[in-house]
Amino acid sequence: MEYFRAGGFSFHPSAEEDVTMGFFSRGNDREVEEPPEHSREIEDLRKLVQSAAMPANVDQVARRELEKLAGTSPSVSEYTIGVNYIEFLAGLPWNTVTEDNLDIERAGKILDEEHYGLTNIKNRILEYLAVRIMKRSCRNTILIVEDDEVARNNLHHVLTRAGYRVVAATSGIDGLARLEQDYFDLVVTDLRMEGVDGMAILEKAKARDAGVEVIMISGYATTPAAVEAMKKGSFHFLAKPFQLEELRFAIEKALEKKNHAWSARGRFCALSALPGRGKHRCRNPSPAVWGGDSSAFPWRA
Repeated sequence: MEYFRAGGFSFHPSAEEDVTMGFFSRGNDREVEEPPEHSREIEDLRKLVQSAAMPANVDQVARRELEKLAGTSPSVSEYTIGVNYIEFLAGLPWNTVTEDNLDIERAGKILDEEHYGLTNIKNRILEYLAVRIMKRSCRNTILIVEDDEVARNNLHHVLTRAGYRVVAATSGIDGLARLEQDYFDLVVTDLRMEGVDGMAILEKAKARDAGVEVIMISGYATTPAAVEAMKKGSFHFLAKPFQLEELRFAIEKALEKKNHAWSARGRFCALSALPGRGKHRCRNPSPAVWGGDSSAFPWRA
């Protein structure tokens, strides 16, 4: 203990006073060691995020939240909220795909049995299913852009027999005009054509509809041309001569990709495209599918 002088008087603090003063005194500045439990939990969360295989944008959000947690004390409420948020993101079925059951009547009965009221929300869900059914019932439309008459006629014949709705353009200029007139699910175009080449067709198709898939074919296939086409959004690049089975397989994969992408954003489309509005390529849709009131769903009557 030490003697203290104040105004010429000296005094010696008692043991009790010394303890009290020590309680209020500032200790040495040193970093507070992180509890080992905190470090282990952060590491476990990091492994969880890595194994979740989330989409890139979601993975970025989760990792950013994880870095915040690493510098947050476990004693504050925000820490628990952050942990729950990361576990929620990692627990979502990002890579799980199930087969669709688009039975509207069955869906309507389940909604009525499991959820009371919420009529408007239920009708929105059923409208979404109706759009999915209508989309599947439509034949995919393919535009062929080929200036070689023999190749064009052969492709038209083969794809028509395969069940597709096929529109043929005799040149690149004709192909641009067709793209202005209608929307297509897939474009099959030759690379080298007089006037307007396949790259121009590819750029025009993507500019008009970013979701359209394009397959490029060419008798002058080179690696730089294929790389350029793929960079501009071409789904596949086939060198002539090619097997028809190879083209069929590429078309199936391209349409499968397009339909999957449409399915992923279908909920937004269903909520924004009310019955009777928006663009669609099905001719004379069934009133039972597009009806906006409860009469469209007879089991609700």
